[in-house]
Amino acid sequence: MTSTRAPVSRILVLVLLALALQALVGCNGDGSAPAPVAPPDPGPSPFVDPALTQAVRGALGLDAHEQFVAAHLDTLSQLVARGQAITSLEGLDTLEALQVLDVGDNLIGDLEPLSGLTQLTRLDVSSNAVTSLTPLRTVRSLQIVFVEHNLVTDVSPLFFLPLLERVDLSGNPVPAADLRRLSERGAEVRYSGLLEIAVLCDEPPVVRSGRLTIERLFDLLKLPNANRCLEIEGSLTLSNLPLANLQDLSTLRRVDGPLRIQRNALLVEISALTSLSEVTGGVQISQNPLLESLDGLKALGTIGGRLQILNNAALADLGSFSNLGQSNGITISGNPNLQSIAGLEAVEQVLGSVVLNAAGVTSLEGLHNLRTIQAGVLSIANNPVLSDLRGLRSLETVSGGVTIRGNASLQTLDGLDPGRVGGRVAIENNPRLSSTAVNDFEERLRQRGFDGTFSNRNNGDF
Repeated sequence: MTSTRAPVSRILVLVLLALALQALVGCNGDGSAPAPVAPPDPGPSPFVDPALTQAVRGALGLDAHEQFVAAHLDTLSQLVARGQAITSLEGLDTLEALQVLDVGDNLIGDLEPLSGLTQLTRLDVSSNAVTSLTPLRTVRSLQIVFVEHNLVTDVSPLFFLPLLERVDLSGNPVPAADLRRLSERGAEVRYSGLLEIAVLCDEPPVVRSGRLTIERLFDLLKLPNANRCLEIEGSLTLSNLPLANLQDLSTLRRVDGPLRIQRNALLVEISALTSLSEVTGGVQISQNPLLESLDGLKALGTIGGRLQILNNAALADLGSFSNLGQSNGITISGNPNLQSIAGLEAVEQVLGSVVLNAAGVTSLEGLHNLRTIQAGVLSIANNPVLSDLRGLRSLETVSGGVTIRGNASLQTLDGLDPGRVGGRVAIENNPRLSSTAVNDFEERLRQRGFDGTFSNRNNGDF
């Protein structure tokens, strides 16, 4: 009987013919490949600026062809689009859930699209071309605002933000009085890197030249000019003034030379000096018997000479030198009521000597960030209630030597462990400090390369 099953070879031929026919159907008749399928149209963008559109797509995780839909836009709570050359924020009102917006370093001039963002808490529009903050008046949820380096002249819209905690307006031509009002409403206001709004004054400055010694109220009143900044080109000495404060110098911003506040029998506080940010010479505050605090020098970021705080009988508080990262020497001596040197925490480097001779100071914790004493010595002498040096724990280099002498309560050198010391080391007349601890300290220095003179005399156990 003849088989009806086709040979295997015929089956293979038929399969190949079918595949060839399928390929021909997929071609354009002339054998060419089919035309590519166009990507789907993403539809219109709610954002006018292409760069902003791209930034929002990236934040939502959408590719270039996906459509914006309300379900996407309603979920976006944070948008960061710095340095994208964005010129317009139009369309941002569709991001109703937005809480954090950072569009710093762009070309934005108008904030009107933000006026309806009722959940926005943090806004950064620094380094743009913003001229008005009026649209922010209705964004009552705002807590933190960065507007530095724009063209804002009026900050009054910020007065209507009940939750405002912090604002940076550095680099804007804003009147000092308005900034003070903003600060008085409870917000932390930063301007030109300074936290205290009282440091502000109006430009251009009034400049007074010469070596000025002010001993009479009449001469003092001749210096200021309304709310304009005051700069002294030369030295300024305030001496024998019949005043309890220096309110008439509230706009003093700069002294190009030394500043001396000395022998003022009635002076109680210097808080009016909060505008003072630079003294190119030294600062000496001495022999002011009723002066209780140095609060008011927070803005002082530059001292070209030494900071000397000497013989102020009632002084109990150094205030805060929170902008003073470097000084050309610090001497604190003869202030019997001073128990703490808190306030110097910002100081990391001293280009000169550090000298402490304070009858009431119990701790050096105020110097815990000090790392380098260059071209000067460390002298801790005649501090009768100082028990330890742990506040010097960050000190790495003392180029000019170390003197620790006559500290009746000092019991340990723990905390003082510099990697490099130059010059002479003298640890003497500290009756409660173990000579063994002093010897151990010397050994550590020798192991690190110290080859100078080391004096260990009249300490404990001798």
